Amino acid sequence: MTDRREGFANKVTKEAPSAGLMNGRRANERLARAVAWRVPTDTEQKTFEAHKTLKTYAEFLVAAVEVDDESWILMERVWHGFPDPPRWIFIAFDPNGRTICGGDFDHIPTNWTMPEGAILPLEENV
Repeated sequence: MTDRREGFANKVTKEAPSAGLMNGRRANERLARAVAWRVPTDTEQKTFEAHKTLKTYAEFLVAAVEVDDESWILMERVWHGFPDPPRWIFIAFDPNGRTICGGDFDHIPTNWTMPEGAILPLEENV
């Protein structure tokens, strides 16, 4: 069994999420759920910083959460808005570290509760 205290850090694979997994039905189902996110652990943050593929999607790991048997991460991009991709990207991993789905969006869903201090004003992120 995976040690859930380290969340996605124990599960994530080196593979990139497939473009076909982005913003599909699975992602939309997860975006609609009420979720209370938490600050990433030190181990999760180090795993993100060392992960070559995830760092190509976004510059910051903002939050993480375990939902049922999945691990979700929320990342933020420095460069966003047309013609660049949206500000936020989330990815859900299964218990074996495979990507289930992901989603890009401009605004955090209102049904998601973010940890205090996780979302900084834009000018503080650049």
